[in-house]
Amino acid sequence: MKGRIANIWYWLRSSFWFIPSLMVVGAALLAAGAIHLDESRLWLPGIDGWWTFRGGPDGARAILATIASSMITVAGVVFSITIVVLSLASSQFGPRLIRNFMNDRSSQVVLGTFTSAYVYCLLVLRSFGADREGEYTPLVSINIGFLLALAGIGVLIFFIHRVSASIQANHVVAKVCGQLDESIRRLYPEKMGEADAEGGAAENDLPDPVPGKPALVLRAPASGYLQRIDGDGLLALAGANDLVIHLGVRPGDFVTRGVALAKVDGNGPPADGVPDALVGLFILGPERTTEQDVEYAVSQLVEIAVRALSPGVNDPFTAITCIDWIGVALATMAERKFPAAVRRDAEGRPRVVARVFTFGGLVDAALNQIRQNAAAVPAVSIHMLGMLASIGGGVRRAADRGDLLRHSRMIHDGCRRNCAEAYDIECLDAALHQALSALEGEARSTRA
Repeated sequence: MKGRIANIWYWLRSSFWFIPSLMVVGAALLAAGAIHLDESRLWLPGIDGWWTFRGGPDGARAILATIASSMITVAGVVFSITIVVLSLASSQFGPRLIRNFMNDRSSQVVLGTFTSAYVYCLLVLRSFGADREGEYTPLVSINIGFLLALAGIGVLIFFIHRVSASIQANHVVAKVCGQLDESIRRLYPEKMGEADAEGGAAENDLPDPVPGKPALVLRAPASGYLQRIDGDGLLALAGANDLVIHLGVRPGDFVTRGVALAKVDGNGPPADGVPDALVGLFILGPERTTEQDVEYAVSQLVEIAVRALSPGVNDPFTAITCIDWIGVALATMAERKFPAAVRRDAEGRPRVVARVFTFGGLVDAALNQIRQNAAAVPAVSIHMLGMLASIGGGVRRAADRGDLLRHSRMIHDGCRRNCAEAYDIECLDAALHQALSALEGEARSTRA
């Protein structure tokens, strides 16, 4: 249940309508409060000063109607511009980046400002009854409407600036990397200590499945991407029913209906209701998310770089920018402690055996496709080797250095086969030597 609530909250936060809806509700409450103050004549001292509205009911009605019509018109323009930006982002950077633009809080607040101002003015206009048309002038309400109109002008100027910046490649790449960094720090909060320098994810003492047929095989009730696994729920259920759960999938995997999600060992068939409860802890959806899938955030940077290297775009500078930020992510991951593959209960007994993400898998996801598409672009391949050399000094685990060394040689060999210019080959060899020196030199200093 906890994981499902977290998943619902994630989709609410990443939706385009949630914040504007909250702002509209707030505008309705504000209108109700302002109308109450006007009807009760609970005006603050000075509310009828020179800076406030000084007209009659007809003028107040006309101004509120004007503000309402202008706010909804501008809201339509903002929505149209947003759709254009989403279309441009989809064609230039890839459809998987559309959600990043939809997640932009500033755009949601801008749309919410105009729609809430429109709703506020409509609700205040309803307070003009025929029985008091000649005497009732809602001073508090009309002045709040003025403030909302001025706020709308300010956010419109901000929105124009924001849109012009949001479609720049450097801005898009930096924003994706910011989300990637947030995912890394949330999923891998612990930094390595000195004792962890030569270890990876805790894979030791993995309990083997019980020989013979497992007590239960959990099968996917539907097809889709695995977005979240409620690890705490699995651990609690396994402990309460004396089970050992061997996960066959991990967040980010695509599963087909009927595929085994996990195999469960126990002293007998689990109690009624336990299989359904276990299946409910696996949340499937139509697309991958960054909630528990750090490789998906990396793949977004990779997609931008691969599109930039395509013959139709031919933009190596954007690819180089992506490589720089991928280096930041790899350097951050290199200093993080990976979680154990086995989760144990309070008594230390293994309960959940997971398929964990590894540094090597992240490096493969980050570099394989870029390396393959940059094999004929020496400038990009040389920059990739330079990036590996720059982060080599911060990599302390031997297995992590081995993964980076392997990719350094593959980048060099793949590009050298496509190089015909002697100078390019010389620069490529020098970049490889620099990367090997940084990675192997760090290995020698660690052993010493």
